[in-house]
Amino acid sequence: MDCDTMASASLRRTTALTGGVLAALLTVLPSPQPLHAQDATISTPQTGTNGAAGTAGGAPTNGGDGGAGYQYSQIGTVTVDATVTGGNGGDGGDNQMNGAGANGGLGGAGLLVTQPGGGVTVNAAVTGGRGGRGGSALVSFHGLVGDGGAGLVFTNGGTATINASVTGGSSGNGGLFTGTGGAGIVGGGLTLTLGSNANVAGGTLGSRGNAITFTGGANTLSIEAGATLTGDISLGTNTTTLQFAQTNDYTLNNVISGSGSVSKNGPGALYLTGTNTYTGGTRVDNGPLFIGDGGTSGSIVGDVVNNAALAFYRSDDTSFAGTISGTGVVYKAGAGTLTLTGVNTYIGGTTIREGTLSIAADANLGDPSAVLTIDGGRLATTASFNSARAVSLDAGNGMVVGGVLDTANATTLTLSGVISGAGALTKAGAGTLILSGTNTYSGGTIVSAGTLQIGNGGTTGSLTGDVVNNATLAFNRSDASVFAGAISGTGSVVKDGAGALTLTGVSTYSGATTVSAGRLAVNGSIASSSLTVNAGGTLGGSGTVGATSIAGGTLAPGNSIGTLSVNGNLAFNAASTYAVEVSPAASDRVNVTGTATLGGATVAASFAPGTYVARQYTILNATGGVSGTFGAKVDTNLPSGFKSSLGYDPNNAYLNLALDFTPTPAPTPAAPAPSRPVNQGLNRNQTAAANALTGYFNRTGGIPAVFGGLTPQGLSQVAGEPATGVQQTTTNVMTQFMGALTAIAPDGRGVPLAPAPAGFASYTASKGQAEDLPTRKGAPAPAITPDPDLWRWSVWAGGYGAAQFNGADAGAGTAATTSRIYGAMAGADYRISADTVAGFALGGGATSFNTFGLGSGSSDLFQAGAFIRQQFGRSYVTASAAYAWQDVTTDRSVAGLDRLQGRFNANTWSGRIEAGHRFGLASLGLTPYAAGQFSTVSLPGYRETALSGPGTFALSYAGKDTTRLRGELGLRADAQFTLAGRPLKLEAGAAWVRNGNVGSSALASFQTLPGATFSVVGTALDRNALRTTASAELSLGKSLTIATTLEGEFAQNSRSLGGKAALRYSW
Repeated sequence: MDCDTMASASLRRTTALTGGVLAALLTVLPSPQPLHAQDATISTPQTGTNGAAGTAGGAPTNGGDGGAGYQYSQIGTVTVDATVTGGNGGDGGDNQMNGAGANGGLGGAGLLVTQPGGGVTVNAAVTGGRGGRGGSALVSFHGLVGDGGAGLVFTNGGTATINASVTGGSSGNGGLFTGTGGAGIVGGGLTLTLGSNANVAGGTLGSRGNAITFTGGANTLSIEAGATLTGDISLGTNTTTLQFAQTNDYTLNNVISGSGSVSKNGPGALYLTGTNTYTGGTRVDNGPLFIGDGGTSGSIVGDVVNNAALAFYRSDDTSFAGTISGTGVVYKAGAGTLTLTGVNTYIGGTTIREGTLSIAADANLGDPSAVLTIDGGRLATTASFNSARAVSLDAGNGMVVGGVLDTANATTLTLSGVISGAGALTKAGAGTLILSGTNTYSGGTIVSAGTLQIGNGGTTGSLTGDVVNNATLAFNRSDASVFAGAISGTGSVVKDGAGALTLTGVSTYSGATTVSAGRLAVNGSIASSSLTVNAGGTLGGSGTVGATSIAGGTLAPGNSIGTLSVNGNLAFNAASTYAVEVSPAASDRVNVTGTATLGGATVAASFAPGTYVARQYTILNATGGVSGTFGAKVDTNLPSGFKSSLGYDPNNAYLNLALDFTPTPAPTPAAPAPSRPVNQGLNRNQTAAANALTGYFNRTGGIPAVFGGLTPQGLSQVAGEPATGVQQTTTNVMTQFMGALTAIAPDGRGVPLAPAPAGFASYTASKGQAEDLPTRKGAPAPAITPDPDLWRWSVWAGGYGAAQFNGADAGAGTAATTSRIYGAMAGADYRISADTVAGFALGGGATSFNTFGLGSGSSDLFQAGAFIRQQFGRSYVTASAAYAWQDVTTDRSVAGLDRLQGRFNANTWSGRIEAGHRFGLASLGLTPYAAGQFSTVSLPGYRETALSGPGTFALSYAGKDTTRLRGELGLRADAQFTLAGRPLKLEAGAAWVRNGNVGSSALASFQTLPGATFSVVGTALDRNALRTTASAELSLGKSLTIATTLEGEFAQNSRSLGGKAALRYSW
């Protein structure tokens, strides 16, 4: 046979395969049945006309095509109640010469519907005609066999309900090729319902024809339970769509092929178990679509729009490379492994019920917001990636209760979403799983391989329930976290991350524990695990650990202050640290059942606020004995008044604590013994306060740390020196008051200056003085006319004020002090005789003082006094007495902690006596005088109260009486002038002042430390001072005068300036 002959035969075969369908749909049949109008019912069997046989010979002819069993072309529906069979194709003619045999004819369609949208109900069998036999050849090829005709053919769309069998005709027999059976149903734009008795099948003998061939348009297929399809379903071109709309569950084991698409919108479950090849994609809008039914078959290709449920259900390993989108959920069922490789966007979530779902990226699981539910299955990851999606572990009935997360070797899966649910989590695979979400699942955790890490160095990541750890369990957070579960198994535990991890469960795991970073606090037990603390790590807690090595890290027992137990030996190296917290009542401690090797480790002691006892704190006990000593000791927050040291015996290590206010560095080369504080290098007030505190400490064995931590400046603040300021200020105000009382006029009490014939007149206290009064430029003394009845009464009002500064005394520890006083007063005088004047005055005023850096005070006061003056010729004696009542307030602050106020009332009695003699010279008078004065200040006992702060440093003060003495030796000079025709007297004076009892002090006690009493001193007066005065008196009329005085007092360490003024009316 030549090549041309073979090519011709092949082309004829291709035309026959296609033309069998096209002829049935489009050609005018050789013997067509009559056309029917409107609705029709086929109640008798119908058979199409068989095709004519081809002629034999040297040029054989092809067999004719079979005719349709029944053709429906009118508006309406057709009901098939009797069998309909297409006509068979005619046999091809034989070649009796050298050529090829002729082709067999095509089988005719069983039922042909040409009316657009025609409706068909099939209640009886519809079968396509058989194809004709291919003609034989003696030498060359046999002819092609004819294909079978389709069972039911629609040329313009339509609707069909199938309640019986619809079968394509078989292909012809004999010839060159075996041929193809006819399709069960052919057409486009169809709506097909296969009832429970339906059986749609492609014809056989050669290759089986399709059960259904869709030739285009939108198609709907509903399959009821019991219906069967035999043969494939072809979707034709990419414009063809097939929609499954059945309400019942159905398993379709046929292959769906072609370039069209499939959609599922019926509520019933559809199981696709064929190896489907259609490429137009899949859409699920209602009911679940299963790929497979738990066996080893069932697949689809292309993308899926899933708005309901898409389930992969096979027992063997498969993969799906398409993209899944939509709002629906994806299920993994069956024992096999499903690998998803598409970048999926569905948002309904993923549920793994059985088997394994394998992925290499988070996008394989759809939108990041979609929840992953593992209900008895396994998620396997083959590459490293992060996922923030939520995970739910349900109590399923698959391989395990909950789910398995399997990470491949050398890969890391980081889950930052919340893992919830009642199921358990099993970590499998040699890779690492990092959980950084706030997880709430309650089924427990199993680590069977690789590493399960809680946290990723941040502040999130948690674990609940117990853990069976047979691999590696790691914790890595930067903040504080607690794990309360029990850890069992043979695996190891690693503490990474800068945060603090607290274990509170009683764990029995036997693997090693390593603290590489941060703090591990064991408040439960890990007694069966050996433990190593590396550099950067800290071990603490109040539970029990196994044999422990501090290899460059830190041991810090307790959670604040507590005891850690070591079940085994404890060893430090020189690069390690033992951190000990100390409180007033206790310290951190470690109890070791074996031996303790101290190895020169550093002890870092940290002291909490409180009352400290000078005693031994046991910081380590080892039943098996202590070997070696610690190295350096570093104190943190040790108050400056305390000293610490280390001590040892065969089974213990101690921290010793003592109190000493000696400044650092000590003023003497040899430091005092810690048990005997000596408070060297302090001033008087500091020493007094320090001795009171150390005495209290030694007597009671404890003291609040704020006292022990006082610096020298702090001791000055707590000593309460401002309480002494009122004593000196009160003496000053009484001196001013009595001075104003007795010396408002330049030469004492007298009468106002009155005009005289000579134009100037003086007042006198007695007859015979006129000749001694000086005048300007040697003018004769004016005549004096004493008149006992003139100017017998005088009333006056005035005021005074003064400011004083006293310097500091470094040795005594007193601060510089300033004070200010002022007052107003009014009085009356009565001339008893020409030589005797008596009077009284009442007044009120205020004082204030400031002790630099230590506090201040003020007072309001009432004063009353009286005087009498007696002239003896040119001599005089003046005596005065005064009383003052004060409402005193003191205010001081201590170390920014307390603001303290004292309130009390003080009483003061003062007296003064002065005597002098006046010498009259040509132009002035000179009066030497001597005076003595006392002031007794009576202070009550009182207590300070806290205006702010706890009042820790508040003092109480004992009552006391203090008497100050003062003596003066001085000289006054006076002269008379006229000013605008008015008499003016001027006077100046100077005196040596001698002070007695110059110191001031107070007996103070700390209110919070009963019995801690000491004496504090204030700034002392200079014993010797220079007093200066200058005064003037001006007559404003016959009965009215005004007088003013300025005065100063100057000494080596103090100075004061003051003044007073008065207006007098006499009659």
